[in-house]
Amino acid sequence: MFKVSVVIPAFNEAKTIGEVVRVAKNCDLVSEVIVVNDGSTDDTAYEASASGARVITLNLNRGKAQAMDTGVLAAKNDIICFLDADLKNFTNDVLRRIINPVLESRYDMYAVIFGRKIPGLNWLTPHLPIIGGNRALTKAVWQLVPKEYKIKFQIEIALNYFAHRAGKKCGVEVFPGFSQYIKEQKYGLWRGLWRRTKMNWDVVWVFVRLYFF
Repeated sequence: MFKVSVVIPAFNEAKTIGEVVRVAKNCDLVSEVIVVNDGSTDDTAYEASASGARVITLNLNRGKAQAMDTGVLAAKNDIICFLDADLKNFTNDVLRRIINPVLESRYDMYAVIFGRKIPGLNWLTPHLPIIGGNRALTKAVWQLVPKEYKIKFQIEIALNYFAHRAGKKCGVEVFPGFSQYIKEQKYGLWRGLWRRTKMNWDVVWVFVRLYFF
């Protein structure tokens, strides 16, 4: 059976990266775990390495998409599973739900997104553009995205767009209980809101650029 390369872009995620790496390392579908330390100023690289990941360190913070691209270039396998570094309630079951649809060639790209506390949102979310960093895909899908769209948080909308345009089969499901530490929890209220605003601007801008222009 083909194996999977897990790629985790990480910026100042020392508190959570270790557990994410350990879950990935313990999955029999995974042959390597690559953490791209995106210019962190904390112990992200140490914690990732201590947990068994191969760590690639970027001297400057280049943003999520460029960290992901660095990981893909270093990966040995044709199937990539991207994971966020700040996950909560992340288990082997969740990881297999992300990987298996692509590993079994049922999909070219597949994402598992966080469950919401409001039941109606769990129904609605899969019908919206997929904004989530926890997805498996082939390298061929990654290579569909032009370099100018591999920027910061624009990458997820760009992946959706170029995969669909190329006729690739994409899927998504909601996994209740699976979540992440939000930016306000990690950075404090105002700093977290500022980071969230910048992220949302990236997402809105690339969505408008691709789907309307």
